[in-house]
Amino acid sequence: MTGASPFFDVKKQYEVEVTDQFQEYMRSQVLQIDVIDEAVDIIRASDFVGRVRIPLAAISLQGTSSELSDCFPLKDEAGQETGRMEVKIIVKEAQNYTDTRKGDQFVVSKFTEREVVTKIAAKFAESLMESIDLIFDMLIEPGNYESNKISKQRFKDYVLSITDQLKDQEIDILLKTHQLLQGKDYIELGDFRTIFEMPVQQAKQKKLEELAARDQSYRQAT
Repeated sequence: MTGASPFFDVKKQYEVEVTDQFQEYMRSQVLQIDVIDEAVDIIRASDFVGRVRIPLAAISLQGTSSELSDCFPLKDEAGQETGRMEVKIIVKEAQNYTDTRKGDQFVVSKFTEREVVTKIAAKFAESLMESIDLIFDMLIEPGNYESNKISKQRFKDYVLSITDQLKDQEIDILLKTHQLLQGKDYIELGDFRTIFEMPVQQAKQKKLEELAARDQSYRQAT
């Protein structure tokens, strides 16, 4: 970017759960954007162009959608205005998906998706199998072992058989909307690993830490 009025067009997207703690954060904190001249040696003070500070309280969390769009002053370390930056912040509710069989509505977001994956991974972690591949192999239908694919229906049936913490519609939504699974009737080994390998490892580690803490508490009590 060169010139006195560079055009950056930087876009970022985040998904958050709107809790009481998050709302308090929005009321009290500011969004700070620092602008650095990358053409200047990073260790020199002159590479800092300025910063924009936007009070997050100006962003409404009420309703299904809100927008903050303005041109904010860019100020250097001495508080002098060095330019202006146009910033647009849009807040939207997560998209609603409807299960037409029962008319139930579910809010699907990355947060919800992670929550479903985490619950499934926690049950997988309770098994004695160390490898995520072994769990996958167990789900392959007989006579189809060379395909490295499992049907979504077989996966769903198995998950429902090992946990009562998830509804069948929640699993349906995950299988329909996850970016790796959309438009497919099956789950491939590579996608299965990508979705569940790290969450299963984290669940196993959490379980080990809980057992260690329980053992330490028992020793102290005795």
